[in-house]
Amino acid sequence: MGKRILIKRITTAIFVLALAVLPTGAFLSAHTHSYVLSNAVESYYARDATTHRGVLTHYMVCKTCGHTEKFEIAERYDTHKFGGGVYNGVNQHIGTQHRVQYKKTCTLCGFSVTEWGDPYPCPGNGNCIVVNSMTPAER
Repeated sequence: MGKRILIKRITTAIFVLALAVLPTGAFLSAHTHSYVLSNAVESYYARDATTHRGVLTHYMVCKTCGHTEKFEIAERYDTHKFGGGVYNGVNQHIGTQHRVQYKKTCTLCGFSVTEWGDPYPCPGNGNCIVVNSMTPAER
């Protein structure tokens, strides 16, 4: 009887020591993960002045333990998709005409460029259309 109690106490001590030393996740990871799609995210990153990189990322979660993994599923390179420009306050007087500058931003990755708008007539002689007094507006 004494040997059994001693072996039981040693076994219990080893188990308690293992609990204290090993991370608790070590006991949960004794299974094969069974993932399901948790979330899919499409992200865009400016590559250069004409293109951006699009990445489709799937976030998966294990049905058993909740472990999550991130997988980049696909990537592609596309040209920027610029929306309408916004007047940025910069203008020029050229002879009998004015022109204004617009800032255009890619609707997917946020890359921006400035672009001059088409010139418009200006009466001159101190009667110039003062573009700087205009509120920035979408083109």
